[in-house]
Amino acid sequence: MEYIPSKEKETNLKTEQVEFPIIKYYFFTDLSKHLLFENGKFSQMPSIDQLNRPQNKLEPIEGVIESISEPRTVNLKTGGQAQVADAQLKDETGQIKLSLWDAQIKMVKQGSKVRIENGYISTFRGENALNVGKFGKLVVLEF
Repeated sequence: MEYIPSKEKETNLKTEQVEFPIIKYYFFTDLSKHLLFENGKFSQMPSIDQLNRPQNKLEPIEGVIESISEPRTVNLKTGGQAQVADAQLKDETGQIKLSLWDAQIKMVKQGSKVRIENGYISTFRGENALNVGKFGKLVVLEF
C-alpha cells in the first residue's frame, strides 16, 4: 500500500507521526465518463481518443477488446523469445492497438472489458500502441 507524507498529530501533549494511505476509487457516471478519486481529488480517466502521442505513466484507461490477432513468436533484444499478439482496444471515443505479451494473451478474449494501469503509449512503424509494460498492470474487469 502506498502512503502520502505523514502529518503530525498531537495527542495528550506529545507529538506522533500519522501516515494516511493513498486510496483510489473508480466511479462510473451515467454520462459514460470514468472518474478517478485519488488523494482527495476527482479526475477524469482518459479516453482512447486522447492517446495520440507517445507518453509514459498513463492514468488508468478502460475499454473492450474488439479483436485479437494470432500470437506470434518474436526474438527479444535481451535474448530469448516471447509470444506477442495485437489486440484492438475500443471505447466510445475510438480504438487503439494494445500489445499483449505472453500470459496476458490468455487473460483476455474478444469482448473482454479491461483496464490498463500505469501503461504507456509507443509508436512503432508510424502506429501508436498502448503497452502494459513491466511497471503496468492489465486488469480484466469482465471476461
